[in-house]
Amino acid sequence: MEGIDFQFRNAATLCVSAKAAADNSFISLRGTIESGGVPVGTGRVDAQDAFEICGIPPGQYVLMVQSMNEAQFSTGQQDRCLLAN
Repeated sequence: MEGIDFQFRNAATLCVSAKAAADNSFISLRGTIESGGVPVGTGRVDAQDAFEICGIPPGQYVLMVQSMNEAQFSTGQQDRCLLAN
């Protein structure tokens, strides 16, 4: 591309890590509505499986965990978190 000068800046990022408490859990980390609601990371884990999501810029996020029990009913838990340097 001609006439465009890109400048990149290094920025501090953070990681979130935890273990699931139930089998067949779906994990979702996304920005809050105030910060645009952008998904940062998602995935499925089983009980005692550790997960880690890295490269997250400082900001406000919602971490949601939903698990399906044997009867296939969804139970969910949602927490807000503030990630700062």
